[in-house]
Amino acid sequence: MTITFILFYVFFKEDKIFYKRVWWTFFVPVIFIPLLIFPELAYKFSIVEQNGRFYGLFQNPSDASLFFLIALSFFFVLFLKNFYQKRGYFCLAYFLLTVTMASLVLWSQARAAWFGMIGGLMMASYLVIIAFRKNLLKNLLLNAVIIILILILAFAILPSSAKIVLILRIFPQYNHYVREKVDDVSQLSSQNLGDLISKIKRENASPDLFYDQPRLAIWKDYLKLIPKNPLGLGLNYYHPELAVKLQGKPLGGYHNLLLECWTYGGITALGAFLYLLWRIILNIKNKIRDNSKNPLTIYNIGIASALFGLIIHSLFGGLIFFYFVWILLAMALI
Repeated sequence: MTITFILFYVFFKEDKIFYKRVWWTFFVPVIFIPLLIFPELAYKFSIVEQNGRFYGLFQNPSDASLFFLIALSFFFVLFLKNFYQKRGYFCLAYFLLTVTMASLVLWSQARAAWFGMIGGLMMASYLVIIAFRKNLLKNLLLNAVIIILILILAFAILPSSAKIVLILRIFPQYNHYVREKVDDVSQLSSQNLGDLISKIKRENASPDLFYDQPRLAIWKDYLKLIPKNPLGLGLNYYHPELAVKLQGKPLGGYHNLLLECWTYGGITALGAFLYLLWRIILNIKNKIRDNSKNPLTIYNIGIASALFGLIIHSLFGGLIFFYFVWILLAMALI
């Protein structure tokens, strides 16, 4: 990750063609759009976990959700640009791409990514308004309506099985009810979806987004270790006692980027990362404020909104070893 950051920082060229080439690499998730239409292919090629979470070509759904989140941020920024410039066909195309990327983020069933997606969309909305010198309050309300519409359509185009799994991530108390009827997630149908929604409404159930989470135990135990090791615990540190507390399950990271930096490299690593973020914020702010007519501004807004969404995600999940984030950090710092 460090090598990736250094290479991009040293050799990165601030010109429109180079920006476009880098952006195109983040548009790879469009290859998964047909699976929203033919979800049976996703199950056939085993790119959906047995529990119904879509992970594409990545090792786990959480990493896949981050990749979709980056593409979503870029498409949404391009949609807003064409929306304000009243370029109808491009506006519609980027809107549909934004909806499909949001749908893939939902299908990954990564709740941290859901929060990151909303945060990234809101940040993009705000920055585009500032860059185009639009009325802030009026257009924020308009963009809020657009974001809600995107999320509704993203849920609507999900396969029935993915919709049910998503609802179960919010209402986990109904897992047993659904599994009793259909054990194979891929066989869940619209009828099962209707039965589940009717039961939730009938029982007036409350959502529980943070059920069965080991995060609090992880954060608590590592916060106890940090004062004893101010210089950090190293990159390969593993907490065997915590694994026992979690019933022998793999730790799977610290589930918080700031805690991850602090644990790996101590207060020095945490301070360095926070300083890096501060420099990026100032750099992006100056670029948008001083160069609103620069064609590269829209790319900088896309980078900023993607990073904002990733940082929100990182407060509940790992990010330090996701190499795409280091590419974005280098691009934002130039």
